[in-house]
Amino acid sequence: MDNCGMKRLAVFICAYAFICAGFGSEIAGLWGEVEKFEIPRYKVEKKGEVDEIIFEGPPYKGAPTEVFAYYSNPSMVGAGAAKGKYPAILCIHGGGGTAYDEWVKIWARRGYAAMAIDWDGCRPDSKFPMPERGKKKTRLEHGGPEKTYENIALKEGMDIRDSWSYQSVAQIARAHSLLRSFEEVDESKTAITGISWGGFLTCLVVGVDGRFSAAVPVYGCGFVCDSDLWRGNFEGVMDAKHLEIWKDNFDPSNGLAKTDVPMLFVNGTSDPWYEPEIWSRSVSLVKDAQVKIIKDFPHSHAPSWGVEEIQVFIESCFGKQKPLPIFASVGLDGGSVSAKIVSAEGIISARLFYTDSPISSPRGAKWRSVPMNPSADGSFRAELPQNARTFYIEAEDSRSFKTTSNFLCVQK
Repeated sequence: MDNCGMKRLAVFICAYAFICAGFGSEIAGLWGEVEKFEIPRYKVEKKGEVDEIIFEGPPYKGAPTEVFAYYSNPSMVGAGAAKGKYPAILCIHGGGGTAYDEWVKIWARRGYAAMAIDWDGCRPDSKFPMPERGKKKTRLEHGGPEKTYENIALKEGMDIRDSWSYQSVAQIARAHSLLRSFEEVDESKTAITGISWGGFLTCLVVGVDGRFSAAVPVYGCGFVCDSDLWRGNFEGVMDAKHLEIWKDNFDPSNGLAKTDVPMLFVNGTSDPWYEPEIWSRSVSLVKDAQVKIIKDFPHSHAPSWGVEEIQVFIESCFGKQKPLPIFASVGLDGGSVSAKIVSAEGIISARLFYTDSPISSPRGAKWRSVPMNPSADGSFRAELPQNARTFYIEAEDSRSFKTTSNFLCVQK
């Protein structure tokens, strides 16, 4: 950000202090077993365009567990055999969802070896329509914990490794190891994408498993206990001591602050669950982050699958595509907003999106936009309407792919 804007602009960042940081020493080495990245034992239960796999999950309450996964690759869906090895992607579903064979097929037809797991200890049934499938899935005999706030909670005397947060990250890391072990997979080109709770887990996983070349959380982020939408759910199942332990180990902000994995964050202007304040702060933690904010983007699985920039970003990290537009700086001088945007394909347009509504209640924020004009110095400029409280900038390159700046708050 240009210095001219520093006095009047702020990304939604504030201190995230852990008042009980000392509790972290009680569970030093929490991720040690996960970070061995052992390849789990597995069996293929059904073969077809998409294989149905059961693999060995992490121990839960001293007992073995199993995890369901779909797997496919281009040769399995008739998209052609690989000239070399396939890049690979791990797909992590959201709350109320499950592993989706449709999602795996989409990526297989794009040229990827793709795996989707159910992190809820269940098996889906594809005969049910997508919106119903998450509610109709069946518990595995040896499934791990279901995602409930009671299972997310930490309590006196419990093994922290039995919490849903730990178990889900361990499942994802094992799925990644399994995916990388397949002979048709190029283990140097693996990515992860997750939606909603799956985005939450993606943000947490990248701080534990740094083997990914790219990560794309959709909606999901960290700082969830700072949100009015989430706080009560966590405070309802944990006392103050254990809530701070949970934050110190399982809030995704921890993973984001540690990761070197390049990330593309995707969200809507008015997402009802991962609101702009906590989402913006999460983005700002990542060393190598790009952003795509979509006006009035609905919160669901299928719309996320259609965001073309997700594939382009991943392939740019693999060296197969030129990068998406990158915001080198954003500044506010008086009432004028300027942005310097770097693009290998050239920028054909830029727009300034703004709202005069409080975005702490995202369902009520109304967003408008004005075009930005190119300047002689190569930047794009526009006058910010006087009533604007928050804004972001969208850039479109010659391929019609779009990225944005982070949300920026105008400090009155």
